[in-house]
Amino acid sequence: MPFNKTVLTVMKQWDYGRPERGVSVDKSCFGATLSELVSKVETIWYDEYLDNLADLQFLIRKRADEMSPDLIFFVPQHKHEFEVETLKYLTERFPTMVWFGDDEWRFESFSSQIAPYFTHVVTTDPWSVDKYVDLGVN
Repeated sequence: MPFNKTVLTVMKQWDYGRPERGVSVDKSCFGATLSELVSKVETIWYDEYLDNLADLQFLIRKRADEMSPDLIFFVPQHKHEFEVETLKYLTERFPTMVWFGDDEWRFESFSSQIAPYFTHVVTTDPWSVDKYVDLGVN
């Protein structure tokens, strides 16, 4: 029986945002697993908005305000995809979580720069945990 929770996910439907590469790991792993764990999952597939990031920021805020999710789960690929103001807005109102899968080689250039704007951070790199703690990130 799933938890009575609502999660808004913000991730790519296609591998690297390109349909010809097939379904993304985000969709096949995170989407499928979350759907089994909680009673409601709604997803914003942001690869549709890579050429219009302003509309993406608006859509994320609007959906979050409409659904009041228990968690907003992000899987970003580049730091420019989500504006700091959007992340601050969301984190002030809802718990947010971000998944970083490349911290072994992108912590300094990517993860460390946007991690402080999320409530929770998940990393696949055990050597980055202390670096997050040093940034004041959970």
